[in-house]
Amino acid sequence: MDFYSYVNSLKSLINLKDLLSSLGVQVNRHNMINCIAPDHEDKHPSCWVGERAYGCYSCGSHGDCFDVLRIKKGLSFKEALDYCADYAGIQRFEYHRQSEEEIKTFQEQKQRKQLLSKILAVTVQIYEQNESNYLIERGISPDIIKSLHIGATNGDKTFLKKELLKRGFKQEQFAPLLLG
Repeated sequence: MDFYSYVNSLKSLINLKDLLSSLGVQVNRHNMINCIAPDHEDKHPSCWVGERAYGCYSCGSHGDCFDVLRIKKGLSFKEALDYCADYAGIQRFEYHRQSEEEIKTFQEQKQRKQLLSKILAVTVQIYEQNESNYLIERGISPDIIKSLHIGATNGDKTFLKKELLKRGFKQEQFAPLLLG
């Protein structure tokens, strides 16, 4: 089982109300508690508790069993994960050392994501800088254009390609992203 599946499976086994009770936090008959956020002095219960999550109506603090353990017991995520596995009576997650190939693949994926994010950010800038008269003539206000990061081209289907090449990107970096 992969890590993500393990975490979600484990969360589904932990009843948050029971976990809080085991930590000395009493859930009232309305499923409310005094907020557990360290920077929130709560005199009256303002935090709802469900079977899998909690949320404070007053300060906005929210989370799951791992967050509760980090706050109430000062545990790291890994420690909270192990605590929950023990609490639920299941085997702790077995971490394995990644092979050189796995590390290389991960680093390549990370670099690709960073490059795609950069291309996307530059693309937004390109369209924002391009004349938006077309949009304004159709009743879209400049404020909406700016807040939604929309723009228009002059109808040239190679406009974005040319602009990205001008900014130093190589065609093979962005070609799979272009739709036309």
